Amino acid sequence: MSIYGSAVKNPVTTIMLFVGVIVFGIYSFIKLPIDFYPEMEYPAIMVFTSYTGANASDVERNISEPLENSLNTVSDVKQISSVSRDNVSVITLEFEFGVSLDAAANDVRDALSLITSFLPEGAEDPVIFKFSTNVMPILFYAVTAGESYAGLENELEEKVVNPLNRIEGVAAITLFGVPTREVTVNIDPRRLEAYNLTVEQIGSVLGSENLNMPLGSMDMGEMSYPLRVQGDHDLPEAARPEEGGQGQQRTGHEQQCVGRPQAQFAWCGQRPSAPERKQ
Repeated sequence: MSIYGSAVKNPVTTIMLFVGVIVFGIYSFIKLPIDFYPEMEYPAIMVFTSYTGANASDVERNISEPLENSLNTVSDVKQISSVSRDNVSVITLEFEFGVSLDAAANDVRDALSLITSFLPEGAEDPVIFKFSTNVMPILFYAVTAGESYAGLENELEEKVVNPLNRIEGVAAITLFGVPTREVTVNIDPRRLEAYNLTVEQIGSVLGSENLNMPLGSMDMGEMSYPLRVQGDHDLPEAARPEEGGQGQQRTGHEQQCVGRPQAQFAWCGQRPSAPERKQ
C-alpha cells in the first residue's frame, strides 16, 4: 500500500502528524536565537594616505596614481577606486566574496612597501583599514554641560568611560568632541612691517618656546633624578615673545593672545561631547 493510500485511509493520523510538524516549527521559531548585530566582513580594504599642505590635484598625481599602479598587482581585486581631496588620499579595493581579508591585507601591505619610498617627502605612510562590523560603534551618547565645559572631559573619563570599559563584552569606548583649548594670536600687520618681521618668524618663536625637552638625569648618591626643561605655555600671556637680540625685537605689541575652548560640533543647538561604544 502506498503512502498516499495510507494517508487517505487514516485521516486523523495524517492531520495529527501535520499539526505536530506545525507546532514544532512554531516552537523552534520562537526559541530561535537572534543576533541583532551579526559579525560581517565586507570584502573591501581602504588605504588612507595623508599629504599635509597639498591640494587635490597634487594628491592625485603624487599619491593616488602611484599607489593605484602598485595596488593593481594585488590578486583577487574586483575593483579599485580612489578619492583625492586636499591633504588626503583614500583608495578603496573591492575583492571577490570569499576572499580572506587577512591574506588580502598582507598582499596590500606588501604592494605598498614597494612604493612607499617613492612617495613625496611630506607624505605619511599609508594606513590600511578593513571593513568589519566589529569596528563600528553600536551606541552613541551625546553629553552636554550646563555650567562649565572645561572639566567635562575629566568627568566623562571618570564617571562614564572607565565604568563602561569594565563591562564584559565592551571592546572599546572612544570619547570625541570634547572642547579643546585654542590660543589665537592676533598680529598687528603695521607693527610687524615696522620691525621687519614675518608671521612665520612669530610662529617659529612661539613653537621654539613651547617645548618640553628631557635633559637626561642627575645622580645624587644612590638616587637618580630625571631632568627636563618645562617650556610649554599654560596661559595665553606666557606665549608672548619677549625682547631678544637683533632680529628678534619685542613683538608683544604686535600680537594679542586669546585663549578659549573650542567645540568641534553642535547637537540640538548645544556643544556636546560624544562617547561611542563598540562591542
